[in-house]
Amino acid sequence: MMKATKRLALAVVVAAGLLEMRTRVASAAPAPDANSVLILADTVVGGSTSLEAITAAGLGFTVDVATAADWAAKSTADFATYKAIILGDPICGNVASLAAAAANTAVWGPAVTGNVILIGTDPTYHTDNGNNSAGADKLVNTGIGYSAADPGRTGAYIALSCYYGGAPAGTPVPVLNAFSVGGFTVDGEADRLCFNDTHIVATHPALTGLTDADLSNWSCSVHETFDTWPNTFLVLAIAENLGAAFHASDGVVGTPYILARGTDLRPITRGAAAPTLSAGAIAFLATGMFMMGLRSLRKAASRR
Repeated sequence: MMKATKRLALAVVVAAGLLEMRTRVASAAPAPDANSVLILADTVVGGSTSLEAITAAGLGFTVDVATAADWAAKSTADFATYKAIILGDPICGNVASLAAAAANTAVWGPAVTGNVILIGTDPTYHTDNGNNSAGADKLVNTGIGYSAADPGRTGAYIALSCYYGGAPAGTPVPVLNAFSVGGFTVDGEADRLCFNDTHIVATHPALTGLTDADLSNWSCSVHETFDTWPNTFLVLAIAENLGAAFHASDGVVGTPYILARGTDLRPITRGAAAPTLSAGAIAFLATGMFMMGLRSLRKAASRR
């Protein structure tokens, strides 16, 4: 549960009007405006006062909170009117929290054509528990911002919380059928190990500022790792040196625990390849160098 002091501080901010908190109860209807995000209430703690809702409002979004019944009543067209769909972290909750979203993936999944981030841990829990609350809070903030950063498209922020901690390798994740039916499986071994070493292996302008230090040393930074995923997703962060099945473009090995999809998302490489020149460009440069050398010789001769 979030610390009482933090809850009180946030409540004071909202009450004082220092944070424009625009929320409403969702229903079988489109978004209230073109700058709205939708949160499934079962996946957060506190609804419109949850960390995810407060973070989204702080980023300037109108926040809709949907009950399971509201969620089930929405159409694909309704979901597509939101900037992002948020399935948050019910503070290390039970996988039943995802039931409503898992039940109609064929409805909301096609609406999500923008940026998607899939997080194999419980960041909301760690904003008040563990050794790196600031890093956990930064992941929530950056992740929600990333999910809504593709103009004109609906994105998704999905935390797998502790749902699959301790699960065997190859465990299916039904809620992710929204993006690829049967395309995602996870392993909960990292949860048993309380793994804390992480490494970011991809980059995007909306993720600028998120660092390895932000994601590491949470007192169990990783709860689920991905052992299969579709090629439409890139690995964003790995549990560094947890196994060696995944070799990142920057040479670091480990197991993926955060995946992402989106325009302008790129792997981080060891170094950019040397630029190549056309034959014409090479000839132009060679001619220029020859003429420079010739002028130097003429100047030297004139001084004699």
